[in-house]
Amino acid sequence: MPYYHCHFCLNKYKLKRNCEEHMIACKEVFRIKSTDSMEEIPKAQVLYRIMKDLLSRTEYLENEVSVLKQKLNIQQKKSILFWLNERLSMQHSVSDKIKRGFSFWYKSFVITFAHLDIVFKYSLNDAIKQVLIEHIVRKNEIPICSFSQKPNAFYVYDKVESENKKTEDKKQQGMCSWSWKILRNSEFQEMIEYIHAILQGMYIDWQKENIEMIRRDDDKREMNIEYMLKVSGTSISMEKRCDSLKKWLYEKIEEKCDVSTIDFTMTES
Repeated sequence: MPYYHCHFCLNKYKLKRNCEEHMIACKEVFRIKSTDSMEEIPKAQVLYRIMKDLLSRTEYLENEVSVLKQKLNIQQKKSILFWLNERLSMQHSVSDKIKRGFSFWYKSFVITFAHLDIVFKYSLNDAIKQVLIEHIVRKNEIPICSFSQKPNAFYVYDKVESENKKTEDKKQQGMCSWSWKILRNSEFQEMIEYIHAILQGMYIDWQKENIEMIRRDDDKREMNIEYMLKVSGTSISMEKRCDSLKKWLYEKIEEKCDVSTIDFTMTES
């Protein structure tokens, strides 16, 4: 495709009209630079074209900066994963909690009636926080982590399914490996829903054990309704609940990732 070039700054344009409009302003700028500074002030039409060209250039540069920022953000995510998997491969011993993966880890949480009592006294979120806090005591031994470089992003060690679509071999399809990966919002929600389901089951057991007392006593009946509403968690949406818990958990486990020695060009595609 032929390009139209400005005779003064050598910028190039695909459309002749855009090039001609640019040259009107560029010619005036070139003239002012090459003559005495006391020359007459350019006409309003020329100033308008100059301003229009400057705004166009500014918009172009802002778009370029935005693209570069997005690329840097992706590279940083990849570099942290690279660092995590490299660190894991260099460790002589890895805790069982990490080796068994994120899904197994949260499904082995010990949840008791003491946690249900926190729901009754305070809220569902407070109970979930207590469950989590009891299982993240040793941050270097759990299959989830977060870093100050990536606010509210979580990395988990778990199965990573193969997406090999080039072969029709059923044995190879669905194969998986183990590595650190970025935790998806849906996966975080699955963990919260799992804890919530356990607490709901405990509430049903509690209700069965106290059904006669609830039937006889009006106050106990009102109390049961209050407990039921708290355990159901319907006061806020699951999306808002997860957003709130993600921010809280990030603050509890975040650390600084030393990626200064990692070459950003050595990232996975």
